[in-house]
Amino acid sequence: MHFSLSSLIRTALASTTLLALSVTGALASQAALHWVDRATNESGFKIERKVSPTGPYAQLAVTPANSVAFVDATLAASTTYCYRVRAYNSAGNSAYSNEVCVTTPVTTFTLSASVLG
Repeated sequence: MHFSLSSLIRTALASTTLLALSVTGALASQAALHWVDRATNESGFKIERKVSPTGPYAQLAVTPANSVAFVDATLAASTTYCYRVRAYNSAGNSAYSNEVCVTTPVTTFTLSASVLG
């Protein structure tokens, strides 16, 4: 049986699953994503996000090889965001990680007034 180098890389990459995607530190304007890099031949990671559990995914960022974290600093308050990550290289993309969703808190402001004169 003959395997090309490209198909071996694709097979190795596709069998990599990023099981530990988690979101921590959700503020009204940002969320920190963390995952476990189990790939050994990745060129980097593609991070995708959707707004609401039913919205479509769109690519948000690409990180370099051996990355294990990303901060999404473009969030709106009181909104649910869902994320997934996958490794990639010249042969293609791995399977997606698990999906993780986070709802940002409501931004509150304190208003005060005083009488002048």
